[in-house]
Amino acid sequence: METLLQQCLDELPDHTDLVFVVDREQRLLGALAISKLIVTDLEVTVSAAMSTEVMKLRPDDRAQEAAQAFDDLEAVHARHH
Repeated sequence: METLLQQCLDELPDHTDLVFVVDREQRLLGALAISKLIVTDLEVTVSAAMSTEVMKLRPDDRAQEAAQAFDDLEAVHARHH
């Protein structure tokens, strides 16, 4: 018998590695990696498992600002790994 988690994962688009967590007003709260979801205890809440360190861009941000934000994020990840 297929598990509910497996059914949900099967419905995700190919190459999906994150699920974005939003509040009732559709504001971004964080992101939950599928790889983390698979190994997290079923009793853990989404808020406890998700990362709140997400890059947020606004529709009126310039492409140059977005590119710089990605560069900055890559630099932070490189220092922590």
